[in-house]
Amino acid sequence: DLEVGYDQPLLPPINFEMRGDTKLWIRGANGIGKSTLLKTLMGIIPPLSGSFAFHIAARPAYLEQDLKFREQDTNAFNYISDCFPRFNQKEIRSQLARVGIKGEMSLQSVKTLSGGEQVRIRLLTIMNVTSNILILDEPTNHLDVNAKESLQKAIADYEGAVILVSHDKTFAESVCDKTLTLKQL
Repeated sequence: DLEVGYDQPLLPPINFEMRGDTKLWIRGANGIGKSTLLKTLMGIIPPLSGSFAFHIAARPAYLEQDLKFREQDTNAFNYISDCFPRFNQKEIRSQLARVGIKGEMSLQSVKTLSGGEQVRIRLLTIMNVTSNILILDEPTNHLDVNAKESLQKAIADYEGAVILVSHDKTFAESVCDKTLTLKQL
């Protein structure tokens, strides 16, 4: 009976459960509360009522829909260096190249990069943390066809659970085995 929202509930009480290998697609109309639900699950927004619990061994990795970077003047190289201080310069360049951020592009301010390039940088950060639950909020926004296909394969190959919010029905149906449709109060 989890209720999410800000001053008042956005949705009726929500009930669902997942196994460690479930890939869940959360769908619903724009503005209904899908991102609010994810932010509640991540502890960014407190629940209004009800409760939820992850397994004690759960290690979620979260990709927000919002592409804001802490410092808009940072570049991809410095951002990854700050996130992963254990990486040397060669490893940082190699990691960025994995997601198509190469050469001078890695030194451009992130605010000058396209939405797709910014998403790839964010995806790179969750690719380099140990997790067993991916929580992805509209990850295909801004991605080109090749990047979507790479993400699709990565999610299909991921051995943990996935909670995916997406309006891309074809993409979501290709990677998810369970669907939760949210409806307004």
